[in-house]
Amino acid sequence: MYVGKKLFLCVLITIIGIGGYASAKTLSSSKFESAEQVIEKLSQSILEVKKQSKLVVLFPAQVPQEKNAKLFASYSSVYNKPDYNHYWLITVGTTPNCQTRDCFVGSMSAEKDGKLDMNYIQAPFSPNTKPTAKQKVKLTQNIIGYYTPGHVEADWHEPTVEWKIKNVLYVLTWKIEGESKQTLIEMADSAFQFQQGQ
Repeated sequence: MYVGKKLFLCVLITIIGIGGYASAKTLSSSKFESAEQVIEKLSQSILEVKKQSKLVVLFPAQVPQEKNAKLFASYSSVYNKPDYNHYWLITVGTTPNCQTRDCFVGSMSAEKDGKLDMNYIQAPFSPNTKPTAKQKVKLTQNIIGYYTPGHVEADWHEPTVEWKIKNVLYVLTWKIEGESKQTLIEMADSAFQFQQGQ
Protein backbone atom coordinates (compact mmCIF):
# COMPACT_ATOMS: atom_id res chain seq x y z
CA MET A 1 0.00 0.00 0.00
CA TYR A 2 1.21 3.49 -0.76
CA VAL A 3 2.15 5.14 2.56
CA GLY A 4 2.14 8.73 1.41
CA LYS A 5 5.87 9.18 1.43
CA LYS A 6 7.29 10.79 -1.68
CA LEU A 7 9.55 8.39 -3.47
CA PHE A 8 12.78 9.51 -5.03
CA LEU A 9 13.16 8.13 -8.51
CA CYS A 10 16.83 8.43 -9.34
CA VAL A 11 16.92 5.94 -12.13
CA LEU A 12 17.95 5.63 -15.72
CA ILE A 13 15.30 4.66 -18.25
CA THR A 14 15.34 1.17 -19.58
CA ILE A 15 15.41 2.28 -23.19
CA ILE A 16 17.64 0.40 -25.51
CA GLY A 17 20.42 2.60 -26.68
CA ILE A 18 22.98 1.84 -29.29
CA GLY A 19 24.97 -0.09 -26.75
CA GLY A 20 22.09 -2.04 -25.23
CA TYR A 21 19.79 -2.01 -22.24
CA ALA A 22 20.43 1.00 -19.97
CA SER A 23 19.64 0.58 -16.31
CA ALA A 24 20.76 1.70 -12.89
CA LYS A 25 19.98 1.09 -9.25
CA THR A 26 17.00 3.07 -8.05
CA LEU A 27 16.66 5.19 -4.94
CA SER A 28 13.14 4.04 -4.23
CA SER A 29 11.12 2.34 -1.53
CA SER A 30 11.38 -1.34 -0.70
CA LYS A 31 8.16 -2.08 -2.61
CA PHE A 32 10.07 -1.88 -5.91
CA GLU A 33 12.76 -4.01 -7.48
CA SER A 34 15.06 -3.49 -10.43
CA ALA A 35 13.23 -4.80 -13.50
CA GLU A 36 16.41 -5.94 -15.18
CA GLN A 37 17.47 -7.96 -12.13
CA VAL A 38 14.19 -9.77 -11.49
CA ILE A 39 12.75 -10.33 -14.99
CA GLU A 40 14.51 -12.99 -17.04
CA LYS A 41 15.03 -12.27 -20.76
CA LEU A 42 13.96 -8.65 -20.32
CA SER A 43 17.14 -7.21 -21.79
CA GLN A 44 16.95 -9.68 -24.67
CA SER A 45 13.29 -8.87 -25.35
CA ILE A 46 13.88 -5.13 -25.42
CA LEU A 47 16.90 -5.54 -27.68
CA GLU A 48 14.90 -7.61 -30.14
CA VAL A 49 12.05 -5.08 -30.21
CA LYS A 50 14.55 -2.27 -30.68
CA LYS A 51 16.08 -4.05 -33.66
CA GLN A 52 12.71 -4.38 -35.38
CA SER A 53 10.97 -1.12 -34.44
CA LYS A 54 11.52 2.55 -35.15
CA LEU A 55 9.25 3.42 -32.21
CA VAL A 56 10.96 4.47 -28.99
CA VAL A 57 11.16 1.46 -26.68
CA LEU A 58 10.18 2.18 -23.09
CA PHE A 59 9.98 -0.16 -20.12
CA PRO A 60 9.89 0.63 -16.38
CA ALA A 61 13.26 0.44 -14.67
CA GLN A 62 11.51 -0.57 -11.46
CA VAL A 63 8.64 -2.99 -10.91
CA PRO A 64 6.64 -4.07 -7.84
CA GLN A 65 8.09 -6.88 -5.80
CA GLU A 66 6.74 -10.32 -6.63
CA LYS A 67 7.28 -12.54 -3.62
CA ASN A 68 8.42 -16.05 -4.45
CA ALA A 69 7.65 -15.57 -8.14
CA LYS A 70 10.03 -16.05 -11.02
CA LEU A 71 9.33 -13.59 -13.82
CA PHE A 72 9.94 -13.91 -17.57
CA ALA A 73 9.69 -11.40 -20.41
CA SER A 74 8.53 -12.06 -23.96
CA TYR A 75 7.76 -9.84 -26.92
CA SER A 76 5.35 -9.81 -29.84
CA SER A 77 3.50 -7.81 -32.44
CA VAL A 78 -0.07 -9.05 -32.52
CA TYR A 79 -1.00 -8.38 -36.13
CA ASN A 80 -1.38 -11.16 -38.71
CA LYS A 81 1.74 -9.83 -40.34
CA PRO A 82 3.83 -8.58 -37.40
CA ASP A 83 4.84 -4.97 -37.87
CA TYR A 84 6.96 -3.74 -34.99
CA ASN A 85 7.07 -0.28 -36.54
CA HIS A 86 3.32 -0.07 -35.92
CA TYR A 87 2.87 -2.04 -32.69
CA TRP A 88 4.97 -3.89 -30.16
CA LEU A 89 4.18 -5.57 -26.85
CA ILE A 90 6.50 -6.72 -24.06
CA THR A 91 4.75 -9.09 -21.66
CA VAL A 92 5.91 -10.19 -18.20
CA GLY A 93 4.59 -13.41 -16.73
CA THR A 94 5.36 -16.15 -14.27
CA THR A 95 6.02 -18.56 -17.14
CA PRO A 96 8.04 -18.10 -20.35
CA ASN A 97 5.97 -16.79 -23.29
CA CYS A 98 2.95 -16.21 -21.06
CA GLN A 99 -0.31 -15.80 -23.01
CA THR A 100 -2.97 -16.45 -20.35
CA ARG A 101 -4.43 -14.55 -17.40
CA ASP A 102 -3.16 -17.15 -14.94
CA CYS A 103 0.49 -16.32 -15.60
CA PHE A 104 0.14 -12.64 -16.60
CA VAL A 105 1.90 -10.08 -14.41
CA GLY A 106 2.21 -6.98 -16.58
CA SER A 107 2.94 -5.51 -19.99
CA MET A 108 4.17 -2.47 -21.87
CA SER A 109 3.09 -1.64 -25.40
CA ALA A 110 3.45 1.04 -28.04
CA GLU A 111 1.15 1.68 -30.99
CA LYS A 112 1.71 4.17 -33.78
CA ASP A 113 -1.41 6.31 -34.31
CA GLY A 114 -3.05 4.46 -31.40
CA LYS A 115 -6.32 5.90 -30.10
CA LEU A 116 -6.39 7.10 -26.50
CA ASP A 117 -9.93 6.63 -25.20
CA MET A 118 -10.81 9.02 -22.38
CA ASN A 119 -13.48 6.77 -20.87
CA TYR A 120 -14.08 3.14 -19.95
CA ILE A 121 -17.14 1.03 -19.19
CA GLN A 122 -17.41 -1.16 -16.12
CA ALA A 123 -19.96 -3.61 -14.74
CA PRO A 124 -22.78 -3.84 -13.81
CA PHE A 125 -24.09 -3.18 -17.30
CA SER A 126 -27.51 -1.78 -18.12
CA PRO A 127 -29.04 0.46 -20.77
CA ASN A 128 -28.33 3.35 -18.40
CA THR A 129 -24.66 2.49 -17.81
CA LYS A 130 -22.56 5.56 -18.43
CA PRO A 131 -18.86 5.62 -19.32
CA THR A 132 -16.45 6.44 -16.51
CA ALA A 133 -13.78 9.04 -17.21
CA LYS A 134 -10.19 7.90 -16.87
CA GLN A 135 -8.21 9.82 -14.23
CA LYS A 136 -5.76 12.35 -15.58
CA VAL A 137 -2.33 12.02 -13.93
CA LYS A 138 0.86 14.01 -14.29
CA LEU A 139 3.94 12.09 -15.28
CA THR A 140 7.51 13.31 -15.36
CA GLN A 141 8.57 15.75 -18.11
CA ASN A 142 5.06 17.29 -17.87
CA ILE A 143 3.57 14.40 -19.80
CA ILE A 144 -0.11 13.83 -19.10
CA GLY A 145 -1.17 10.24 -18.53
CA TYR A 146 -4.54 8.61 -18.01
CA TYR A 147 -5.10 6.06 -15.26
CA THR A 148 -7.72 3.31 -15.35
CA PRO A 149 -8.22 1.25 -12.16
CA GLY A 150 -8.71 -2.49 -12.29
CA HIS A 151 -12.30 -3.18 -13.33
CA VAL A 152 -14.68 -5.65 -14.92
CA GLU A 153 -15.93 -5.20 -18.46
CA ALA A 154 -16.54 -8.43 -20.34
CA ASP A 155 -13.53 -9.70 -18.40
CA TRP A 156 -11.29 -8.42 -15.63
CA HIS A 157 -8.94 -5.64 -16.72
CA GLU A 158 -5.80 -4.93 -14.69
CA PRO A 159 -5.01 -1.29 -13.76
CA THR A 160 -3.42 0.73 -16.54
CA VAL A 161 -1.75 4.05 -17.21
CA GLU A 162 -1.41 5.27 -20.78
CA TRP A 163 0.01 8.32 -22.51
CA LYS A 164 0.95 9.63 -25.94
CA ILE A 165 4.31 10.86 -27.21
CA LYS A 166 3.82 12.53 -30.57
CA ASN A 167 1.62 10.04 -32.41
CA VAL A 168 2.57 6.95 -30.40
CA LEU A 169 0.30 5.54 -27.69
CA TYR A 170 2.09 3.86 -24.77
CA VAL A 171 0.18 1.57 -22.41
CA LEU A 172 1.55 0.22 -19.12
CA THR A 173 -0.56 -2.49 -17.46
CA TRP A 174 0.37 -4.31 -14.26
CA LYS A 175 -1.27 -6.67 -11.80
CA ILE A 176 -1.11 -4.70 -8.54
CA GLU A 177 -2.75 -5.51 -5.24
CA GLY A 178 -4.17 -2.57 -3.32
CA GLU A 179 -3.49 1.03 -4.35
CA SER A 180 -2.33 0.96 -7.95
CA LYS A 181 -2.41 4.52 -9.29
CA GLN A 182 0.69 5.83 -7.53
CA THR A 183 2.59 2.60 -8.21
CA LEU A 184 1.88 2.84 -11.95
CA ILE A 185 2.84 6.52 -12.01
CA GLU A 186 6.18 5.73 -10.39
CA MET A 187 6.77 2.84 -12.78
CA ALA A 188 6.04 5.09 -15.76
CA ASP A 189 8.27 7.83 -14.38
CA SER A 190 11.10 5.34 -14.02
CA ALA A 191 10.85 4.71 -17.76
CA PHE A 192 11.06 8.42 -18.53
CA GLN A 193 14.16 9.43 -16.59
CA PHE A 194 16.42 9.26 -19.60
CA GLN A 195 14.30 9.24 -22.71
CA GLN A 196 15.89 8.98 -26.12
CA GLY A 197 14.19 10.85 -28.93
CA GLN A 198 12.97 9.21 -32.06
